[in-house]
Amino acid sequence: MFTRVERLSAFAGHVAAHAARQIWSERLRTAGGPYRGARCTSSGLLVPASMSSEHLTRELVSLHRPGDAVLGETPAASGQITWIIDPLNGVDNYVSGLPGYAVSVAAAVDDVVLAAAVAEPHSRRLWMAGLGQGAHLRDPSISTDWLEIRVGSTQLLEDALISTGFSAVAAIRADQAELVTRLLPQVAGLRCGGAPALELCHVAAGWLTAYVEHDIGLRASAAGLLIAHEAGATAVSYTHLQANVSSVRRSSQPPPPRSPLISPPSRTA
Repeated sequence: MFTRVERLSAFAGHVAAHAARQIWSERLRTAGGPYRGARCTSSGLLVPASMSSEHLTRELVSLHRPGDAVLGETPAASGQITWIIDPLNGVDNYVSGLPGYAVSVAAAVDDVVLAAAVAEPHSRRLWMAGLGQGAHLRDPSISTDWLEIRVGSTQLLEDALISTGFSAVAAIRADQAELVTRLLPQVAGLRCGGAPALELCHVAAGWLTAYVEHDIGLRASAAGLLIAHEAGATAVSYTHLQANVSSVRRSSQPPPPRSPLISPPSRTA
């Protein structure tokens, strides 16, 4: 018998994979080049692929789990499953023709994220995790089997490969630039991938040592944080990181058993 968390994880993976295939199908129509039809809104770039992905994911939840809630629609009742969906994480990359974008799907109950999946359209990679069940990756370029993933073994900041992201708000970007200026001389390398959900999965797989971002949204981070959490990563506040840049180390201790639904606006993993 499958447990509740296993069923939620499997469904999250199903939804994310289906939406990723749809996004990739639409992306192929532009032959992989820059997308010319994006509209700027107060919340960022809007493209048809994002809207169709959101419609598909909500439709799948409504069809297969009619008793659940979706974040942004009606408020969830106590004990009710809430789905946290980012239909196109990394939309700027999508518009520019870069491959770093994904679909992020997470299920939470009463402020605890129980299951998560992140699907990357162009590579067909799928990351999944269930609370207390570890994190797994299916990468068709390597194997059709699910591979258990763990964070890397880097212990020292000077050996770390860090990824970060930057806010659209100028004042926050200035704050981020100050931290990056302090951090860069102390690490082996710094990257900016443009898709928080994917970057957190890269931390989980051991490809990156850490991901740092201020003002990261819940939809963009909920699934990736659980996947990184289950792979052994530890999340700390951005404020704590700013105050302790010179003493950051990878924690060998297991992460706390609860993964937050309503996370602080600043997190690192």
